[in-house]
Amino acid sequence: MKLILLKDHASKPKTFSISKTFIAGIALVFFAFSGLMMFAGMHMAENNQDMVDHYERLIPYKLDQDIAAEKKSIEELKVYLGNNLAALSARLGGLQAQISRINAVEKRLASAAKIDMSAFDFSNEPAQGGSEDFSISITPEGLSTDILTMEDKLAEREAAIKALGVSLSEIILKEGQTPEGMPVKKGWISSKFGWRTSPVSGRKQFHKGVDIPGRTGDPVIAVADGVVVRSEKQSALGNVIEINHGDGMRTLYAHNSKNVVSVGTSVSKGDKIAEVGSTGRSTGPHVHFQVYKNGRSVDPKPFIR
Repeated sequence: MKLILLKDHASKPKTFSISKTFIAGIALVFFAFSGLMMFAGMHMAENNQDMVDHYERLIPYKLDQDIAAEKKSIEELKVYLGNNLAALSARLGGLQAQISRINAVEKRLASAAKIDMSAFDFSNEPAQGGSEDFSISITPEGLSTDILTMEDKLAEREAAIKALGVSLSEIILKEGQTPEGMPVKKGWISSKFGWRTSPVSGRKQFHKGVDIPGRTGDPVIAVADGVVVRSEKQSALGNVIEINHGDGMRTLYAHNSKNVVSVGTSVSKGDKIAEVGSTGRSTGPHVHFQVYKNGRSVDPKPFIR
């Protein structure tokens, strides 16, 4: 085969000879290149399909992972709520025990103070009311905050009641230490506090106590709680007992036939401390009863009642 190439009209034509073998080689290369391109295209298509299949398999796996994570979160939430409910229940139990203690203390204080508590029924919930126009749902966090606030209020209330109990105990103790009543179970005042004519000397004298007649051997009793500070025999008062009741108060019991307590003995109101007699300067069995306040003799009559 011959090929003639012409550049322009002025130039001479060039002639080339192409053999059949060269043409066959060119065709072979073309077909080989075409086959290679087809193979490459098919391979890329297969790879693309593999990638599609891979991602199609990956999507369900990812969904399974997300579902598993959600399930785990739900289980953790259940455990959290369960633990919180258990903690809240324990705190509520503690509050109920605290309220029971407070109610018991209040009842005991009311009984000690002789207060009528019929208007305060601690066994039932207090009457309450309110409007339902606006309400919000209760959350565990909000409930926990409410319980904490209640715990603080109950702690304050318990502390206040304890302080009240201490004050009431001091009042009761002070009442027990305050002279009150007769130094004998039965008797009457034969000689009052103040100026009088002495039954022994017949002269004017200031009587520092009261005289209460009785029978020899009758019990002489303490009119208040206290400690014996004197138990001795004197020439004028005979056998005498003196008791210190605290807060500047003391009582004296004289002319006893016999003292039955010694110095340092703690006595309670109503305890027997001596027996009625007529020792010392006396005209008959009786108790000379004397009250001291801050070291000064005062009229015992207001204390005898």
